[in-house]
Amino acid sequence: ISVWGKSFSQASAQIERKFSDFFSGIKVNIAFETIRSIDVFVVGEVVQPGRYAVSSTSAALNALVQAGGPTKSGSLRNIKIIRNNKEVASVDLYEFLIDGKINNQKLQSQDVILVPVIGKLAAIAGHPKRPGIYEWKDSTTVYDLIMMAGGLQHPGFAGRLSLERVLEN
Repeated sequence: ISVWGKSFSQASAQIERKFSDFFSGIKVNIAFETIRSIDVFVVGEVVQPGRYAVSSTSAALNALVQAGGPTKSGSLRNIKIIRNNKEVASVDLYEFLIDGKINNQKLQSQDVILVPVIGKLAAIAGHPKRPGIYEWKDSTTVYDLIMMAGGLQHPGFAGRLSLERVLEN
């Protein structure tokens, strides 16, 4: 009975359903003795690229933390999880850092976590709550960038906005 990627309660229910085909009134009791570790590779623009042993219940964020996180030139918005030479998921750390949400894609042994070079950037200054330089995606609007910066402080005025664009470096 394959229970890979299922929660404890989902696995218990699935095992109980399978056994109930053969036995009536059965109750399933599952115990974990040890959680095995798996090897994943963290490569690209990270502080310490390499192979890392993580728990088999880990998500990409756990391996990224072990590798020291992305460097200044590493993307926070387009981290790829590669399995058998195919991208199976992507991780946007802004969703975690700004909204507290994380892609909880479970890792498998020999997965590769690739942090590519940082993408397009926008600097926000003036009266945002978090002035800074933000990586953006093609679908990002000026409003989205202001929200990434925490919105405007009280003296900030959205009616007056200056947008400067640098083309061709």
